[in-house]
Amino acid sequence: AARYCGELLLRSSSAFTAEIAGVNKNSSADSRFGGLATLKSNTTGEKHTITFNSIDGVDTNSSDPDGLDAVAAAGSFTLSLPTTGNGSTISTTVNTKDVTLPTPNNIAKEILKNIRSQGTVASLSGISAIGGVLGVSKFAMSGSFTNDQTAIFTLEGSTFTYTANGNETAAQARDRLLTNPGTGEFQGANGEIIELIAPGKMEIKDKTGKALFTVESDGTTTGLKFTESTADGSFGITNLSGNIPPNNHTTVTSPVAMTLPENGDSVSITYEDKIYQITV
Repeated sequence: AARYCGELLLRSSSAFTAEIAGVNKNSSADSRFGGLATLKSNTTGEKHTITFNSIDGVDTNSSDPDGLDAVAAAGSFTLSLPTTGNGSTISTTVNTKDVTLPTPNNIAKEILKNIRSQGTVASLSGISAIGGVLGVSKFAMSGSFTNDQTAIFTLEGSTFTYTANGNETAAQARDRLLTNPGTGEFQGANGEIIELIAPGKMEIKDKTGKALFTVESDGTTTGLKFTESTADGSFGITNLSGNIPPNNHTTVTSPVAMTLPENGDSVSITYEDKIYQITV
């Protein structure tokens, strides 16, 4: 003999009564069905999957090219996470008019982003060196260059060479260097990757892709500012040389390596607007 068990789900567009095993059962509305969101649970009920039923072309703004009709996106989707323990309720609403392409996937991404932004953010303070201090140095291009003359410096264990392209003043050389002129014009000795990350700002990485430092104007006509990418305590420019060596080298901020708290150090942690003091 075999025994089977499970769930029999009866659905109707209106209220109904069913006699089951001699007992009358009245129907009730189930909010999981018939709405703009479809909720599915796994067999044991601890995992739920939500699909937001937004349809591109219906939930978007559109109009007839001849001006005969128009549709304004007016859909909205709301997700609320109930209070657990001493926490607070998290709720968010996404309007389809604010989503460029309101597909179910994009609606879910926007809701998830909004929910995450309301989550707890912890911060550490109390030991200035725990996160380290990024080193910052600067120097100025000097003199006047003729074609193929160089300016050289050493930083982060590698030597970098700038090569002039024709006659250039110090200001012209500085400006041209910040355009990332390319291999043979500005390059490192160890295969460094040099990329423009913003107009007038470059990022230098080692050949494996690890960020080393950034280069940008120091606010003067000929100066360059170099900022360390990771606080390792060993950032410094040396070996200013070449046909036209850079000058006016200055350490703006001395580097401090990132460290962990030692025995007896105290650290403050901010959690849900309350400050907790921890002593190592």
